[in-house]
Amino acid sequence: MSIFTRAFNKFGGYDEFSDRFPGATKPEGTRWDHQCVEFGGTMRYDWCTTLSVARSGLYVQARPPARGVQAAMFVPQPVWDAAGPLWQAAWQTGP
Repeated sequence: MSIFTRAFNKFGGYDEFSDRFPGATKPEGTRWDHQCVEFGGTMRYDWCTTLSVARSGLYVQARPPARGVQAAMFVPQPVWDAAGPLWQAAWQTGP
């Protein structure tokens, strides 16, 4: 991982989130690659995030080009429940 990526992760909040919600290094389950995700309202990964849904829950993993694979995060059930209606509305309206 480059120095730029380390700084971006630290100041953007990805490291804090991945430390608070650690996940598997290679989550199993249904995957959606090249998704857009925003962390903490300060850092946005456009089209380079993988979402994996497994029996244990939802995993989010940033995979920016030429910056290496970031640590996966496990999304706890209360977060999933709170965000569910927002995701449902987004899926129904499309991009």
